[in-house]
Amino acid sequence: AMHLWFNEVISPQFSQAQLLDGNGRSLPVTVTADPDDATLLIVNFPLLDDGVYSVRWNVLSAADGHPTQGLVVFGVGEGADLGTATAVAQETAVPWPDALLRWFNFLFLAGLVGGFAVSFLVLNPAAYPPEITAVQQTARQRILRLAWWCGVGALLIGLVWAGWQAILLSQNLVEGAPLPTIAWQWLSQTRLGYLWWLRQGLLLAVLVCLWRLRRAGPATVPAFLLPVITLLLLALLLGQSLTSHAAALTRQTAVAILADTLHLLAVSIWIGGLLALLAGLLPLVRR
Repeated sequence: AMHLWFNEVISPQFSQAQLLDGNGRSLPVTVTADPDDATLLIVNFPLLDDGVYSVRWNVLSAADGHPTQGLVVFGVGEGADLGTATAVAQETAVPWPDALLRWFNFLFLAGLVGGFAVSFLVLNPAAYPPEITAVQQTARQRILRLAWWCGVGALLIGLVWAGWQAILLSQNLVEGAPLPTIAWQWLSQTRLGYLWWLRQGLLLAVLVCLWRLRRAGPATVPAFLLPVITLLLLALLLGQSLTSHAAALTRQTAVAILADTLHLLAVSIWIGGLLALLAGLLPLVRR
């Protein structure tokens, strides 16, 4: 048997390995995960003759959802010449659609969090004289509209990302299975799938609260609504950090996740706040 250890927790149901002899023929193996070590994959071999063999493995990170593949070449017997093994190039770069979806996700989350923060931290009615209250209210409505649409964008990106994950898995790990089956298995049997449901649910709750906030006048905003939205947004950023590389660390994981969440919060208020100010105030200045 061959034991393969990884520096991140893997999803056993989306991890596999293939054994090839020196002529490139596939040999039967069984692949199992160690119940006591979530980073270990065990490949059980049949009885092997002397010669050169290779194991091609494909695994899915349970932390950030990145599929990874590699090749291990080994010899059996004293006469095995590893120099005869053919080198196989392994693609390790993140596919560009995956990177694009992640950047759009961060942009929409920044617009959502930054827009909400600017609306009630910068454009606070108590901080402005009465003569510019109308301008302040107009800018706030524009920014809240932007934040709401950013939330819709983040929700749609989540749906597209789930489909993209199913495509990646069908190409690398579970070839031949229908995409809907792969998508449902990923959503219902993996840690990332559970966090995906949490993320989408939080986004829906935020959108409902923002819609209620947009429909209410300044004097009729329920007192509980602002703290609720704040907590939902913080939970949303925490869920994002739980799918990052910070969650894959084996030491001081909680500290790393907390630091990543605070980093996302600061960047969202900064970048999203700038976008919100442009969207809310620039049209009024031009007018």
